[in-house]
Amino acid sequence: METLPNQFERRAVDGSKSRLVELEAELSQSHDNLGRLASQLDRVNQDLERLTNYDSLTGLAIVVAQKVANAVEAPMQIDGHRLVLGVSIGISLYPDNGMDEKGVVSLALVAMEEAKRSGGGFVACAPDQSKAPASQVILAGDIRDAIDQNELILHYQPKVAMKDGRVIGAEALVRWNHPHQGLIYPDSFIPLVERTGLINSLTLTVLDMALAQARIWQDSGNPMSISVNLSSRALHDARLPEHISERLRFHNVPPEGLILEITETAIMIDADKAMEVVTSLSELGVDIAIDDFGTGYSSLAYLRRLPAREIKIDRSFVLNMHKNVDDKTIVRSVIDLAHNLGMKVVAEGVESREIYDLLKSMDCYCAQGYYISRPVDDEEFSCWLDDPVWEGQALSAAQTPAMAPAERT
Repeated sequence: METLPNQFERRAVDGSKSRLVELEAELSQSHDNLGRLASQLDRVNQDLERLTNYDSLTGLAIVVAQKVANAVEAPMQIDGHRLVLGVSIGISLYPDNGMDEKGVVSLALVAMEEAKRSGGGFVACAPDQSKAPASQVILAGDIRDAIDQNELILHYQPKVAMKDGRVIGAEALVRWNHPHQGLIYPDSFIPLVERTGLINSLTLTVLDMALAQARIWQDSGNPMSISVNLSSRALHDARLPEHISERLRFHNVPPEGLILEITETAIMIDADKAMEVVTSLSELGVDIAIDDFGTGYSSLAYLRRLPAREIKIDRSFVLNMHKNVDDKTIVRSVIDLAHNLGMKVVAEGVESREIYDLLKSMDCYCAQGYYISRPVDDEEFSCWLDDPVWEGQALSAAQTPAMAPAERT
C-alpha cells in the first residue's frame, strides 16, 4: 500500500478485506477447502498416504494461494479511479519445511520476500527445504527478467499424419536462453516458475510466441496447428480463455489452429474449476488434447466429460512397445478407446521405423518423436518444412540422428 495516496489506502484495504472474507467463506464451504480437497483426492486414489506427496499438498496450497491472489488483484473502483492491487504470498508446509511453527513461518516469510523480488504472486518452498538454496533463489529471481527481456525461446517438434506422412502440426517447447547459464530446458525451470506464481505470465508469453510463429507459417503457405502445453496452475486462472481469445485475434490465427495440451493430473488437482476453464477454452473453438495419457489419474468419467478431441499417449508406453507386450497392449487399448470416443490419437516418443509401422497398423492418427525430427528452433524448423525429409520418407534406420535425453518428447 506504500504507493497509494492516503485517501485511497484505507478504502483499498477495506475492499481487499471484504473480498478475503468472502473467499474465506467460499473456501470453508466448498471443495476448495484444503481438508475437503484432500479428502476428494483420497477417494480418487484410495490411498491416504498419497497426500504426503509434495505435488499433492503443495498443489492444494497453491490452488488456495492463487484464489487469494485473484481476489486481491481483481480491479476495484474508488471515487471513479480503477485500482489494481498486487499481493505477495509465501508458502511452506509442515513437516516438509520445518518441524515447528517458528521454522515453518520463517521459511514462509523468506518465500514471501522472494515473491516480492519476483514482482508479486507466490513462491512455494521445495520439499525438505529448511533454507533457500542460493542457486534456486538466483534462478527464481531471474525468471521475471527472462519473461520481460525475451530470454525465452521456442523449439518446435513436428507432428505427422501416419496415413500419408504429411506434417500437420508442431508442438512448441519452451527453453530459457539464460545469459550466464546458457540454454536451460523446461524440467529445470518450470517447477521454479510454478512456485513463484509466474506460470500464467510465462504461459501467455509462450502462447504469443507460438501464435506469432503459426501466423508466419500460414503466410508462407504452411498452414498447420500449433500445440502449447498448459500447466495445472494455468487451469486455475478463470481469465485464461479471455487472454487466449485476445491473442488469437491479435495474431489472426483461427481458433482451430491452436491445440492446448493438458495433463490428467492437472485436471484432477481441482477438477471442477479445471473443467470450467477447459470448457470455456473449447467454446472458443481451440482444440484440447490430453497429454501424457495413462500416467495420471486416468478417470474415464472425466475423460468422457472433457471436451477433448485428442489423446497423446505418453512416450513411456510407446518407446518399448515393439519389445514389451504389456506396453503394446496398453497402446492398442488407448487407441481403441479414443476411436470409440471419437477422438484422435497422437503417439509421443516415436523413435524407430519399427514403432512407427506398428502404430500405423493400429490406426494411430499421428506420430511425434525423434524418428521424424528432434525439437529445433524456428529457423531450422522452417528449413525442414521446406523439405521435410525424415526416415519414414527417405532415410534408412541407420541414419536416424543420435538422441539427447533432455530433448526427447
